[in-house]
Amino acid sequence: MLERLRYLDIWTLLATLLTAGFGIMMIYSATQVSGVGTHQFAHFARLQSIWFLVALAALVVTLAVSYRVYEALAPVFYGIILLVLVLLIWGGLGSGRAGRWITLGPVRLQPSEFAKLCLIFALARYYSGKNRKPENLYRLILPGIVTLIPFVLVLKQPDLGTALVLAAIFIVMSLWAGLSLKDFFLLISPALTMFLVIFPLISPVEIVWGQVLLPLLAIGIVLLVIYYSRTELSISLLIMGLNILCAFTANPIWHKLQPYQQKRIITFLNPSDDPLGTGYQITQSKIAVGSGGFLGKGLFEGTQKRLEFLPEQHTDFIFSVLGEELGFVGCTILIFLYGFILIRCLRIAVQTRDPFASFTCVGITGMLLFHIFVNIGMTIGLMPVTGVPLPLMSYGGSSLVLTFISIGIILGIGMRKYDY
Repeated sequence: MLERLRYLDIWTLLATLLTAGFGIMMIYSATQVSGVGTHQFAHFARLQSIWFLVALAALVVTLAVSYRVYEALAPVFYGIILLVLVLLIWGGLGSGRAGRWITLGPVRLQPSEFAKLCLIFALARYYSGKNRKPENLYRLILPGIVTLIPFVLVLKQPDLGTALVLAAIFIVMSLWAGLSLKDFFLLISPALTMFLVIFPLISPVEIVWGQVLLPLLAIGIVLLVIYYSRTELSISLLIMGLNILCAFTANPIWHKLQPYQQKRIITFLNPSDDPLGTGYQITQSKIAVGSGGFLGKGLFEGTQKRLEFLPEQHTDFIFSVLGEELGFVGCTILIFLYGFILIRCLRIAVQTRDPFASFTCVGITGMLLFHIFVNIGMTIGLMPVTGVPLPLMSYGGSSLVLTFISIGIILGIGMRKYDY
């Protein structure tokens, strides 16, 4: 172990610790509101500091564990998390709001956060086997089912944000395994067709015959791709069948969504439609980020967060507080830290000699990238509000511990990258 420590990527570790420390500082600032004493708004920062120590201890333990343990126990981890998610939905475990949490004394955990890591291990074990390259869409059936089960269970909680993260992990790892861009387009084409059926219903601009013309346009494009790529007949029929099925079931599925989920999607397309209701979060977030300018108003000096105009400002919208108080410069520094961590993680994925280890690194990197992209995107109006936390920055013990464990796994793989 001591000999392997010389391969430890100390720069990635330092960047992770620095970003997490930055997050605690911003949480401390985000909870400063008018009429609240210092001892009260320090509460969340103090709790996050405790979680930081727990996460750091978990990272150290993770470094000592070989990735071969995760490979051997991947089916066990996957089975356990499915059982927990099922019990959580059925009320078999003590849960908090929205059926997403397990309460263990004073500690509240969100099992769906750890479902991401369990799925990464399961897919990495599958794709690292012999003759598992997704040369056609049939090769994606088994890993697709492995992803679909936790996806549905998490969606039932309901937790759309985490479910989308699971889907993103599947796509990223499949592309790393060799999925072609043509097959990738055909894979997501049913979802695109479904969106084009729903779009005329939620668009702020009236589209005449949109529910007919847009799906027909999507199906026409799919036909062209199938024709020019010489896709096998059986796969072509399957893809076309799925596209037609999605076109007919899009309306019922839209009405099956929770009202708050529908409102978030509508608000994303037209936040000014209800600026004091469903569009309030995005509107106030964009005001906060924009008012920060180049250098910001100064640390602890944000007016949007002090007057509590920003909702969930210490969790989902922590980036808005950063933009208001530290401006473009502060946001750029944070994005640079994220970019540095992600690039170093991909570097380890390329260098490692073991296929399972490489797929694990890519899956974790894709998960972190999706979190960062969606969270920052929703604070500036480029993505709908989904409740996806900003890694190492947003308040939350489960998210912080999972992120540290994930980075610890990659650093542990880097320490053993010359093993096979």
